[in-house]
Amino acid sequence: MDHSLFIPAFRIKEDAIPGKVNYLWFLPEKEGEYDLFCTEYCGTGHSSMVSKVIVMPSDEFAAWLKPPAEAPAPPSGKTLLQDKGCLGCHTTDGTPLVGPSFKGIFGRKVTVLTEGKERTLTVDEPYLERSILEPDEDVVKGFPDIMPEQKDNLNEEEVRQIIEY
Repeated sequence: MDHSLFIPAFRIKEDAIPGKVNYLWFLPEKEGEYDLFCTEYCGTGHSSMVSKVIVMPSDEFAAWLKPPAEAPAPPSGKTLLQDKGCLGCHTTDGTPLVGPSFKGIFGRKVTVLTEGKERTLTVDEPYLERSILEPDEDVVKGFPDIMPEQKDNLNEEEVRQIIEY
């Protein structure tokens, strides 16, 4: 599943391909908020992939970038699912989207394709961790193999929080 970052106001576009590191550099000339879109159809959640680029004075940016004196509590699993974009393909209400729903998944038996062969697994912590970090290892039957690896997107604590949720 490829994406393509597009910021119309700056007339720049850059492909974002899972597993490939890309760099994009630009120099905005005016402070403000600018729309950011994904311009490569990447699945049913594609139309909700919108964000903003915020251009601010360098002193405000330095203050924004500076970590708070007291570290905040780690985000909950539910917050991480939202913030990391997981809910664009998965739900928590039992409705399948591009990927299976998370509702009642723990302890359930699922049929997966592993190297093209069907097998049945019980959803447990090791399976969920593998599904997050190496999603193409065991693909749930009936769903496309399009989930990007999350190794560079989630740290160990975040994976634990999601699994716990």
